Amino acid sequence: MAGSIGSVHFGLVDREAILRVAYGAIGGVVVFLITAFARADDIAPCTPPEEMSSASIPDGVPPALQDQLGQIALPGAQFDATDIVSTGLSRRYIFVWHRESRWIVATEHGGRGYNDPILVYDLSADGKVAKLVRRLISEPSAVCTDAAAMSKQ
Repeated sequence: MAGSIGSVHFGLVDREAILRVAYGAIGGVVVFLITAFARADDIAPCTPPEEMSSASIPDGVPPALQDQLGQIALPGAQFDATDIVSTGLSRRYIFVWHRESRWIVATEHGGRGYNDPILVYDLSADGKVAKLVRRLISEPSAVCTDAAAMSKQ
């Protein structure tokens, strides 16, 4: 009798161990799938309006503006499009346009709520101060048209 109770006991322990391993494996697969397929939206390239010029990123972005923006992933580079942190960068450049002292910066912002902020800055005459004058949260399909409209304001 004691042997059968022991084997039943060991049978339960084995089932519990198997279930723990199975649940752990399933959880691992779920986390892998979320991180493997978590990505930002595909945004078509934007041609600047006639009055604006496209700036090379990051070299063509003035230091004062870079200071305001902080660390941003380069266009096409990996960034944290969701709230799962893998690169440590939650923002990525889409494009930078400028005309004289006016600069328009379109970005992707990852995290819990992915969005596409378009930021408008005025750069001081000496180039040392960048002042945020407008911010618009856009949709991936409207980034180009929204930024073009903002360039006329």
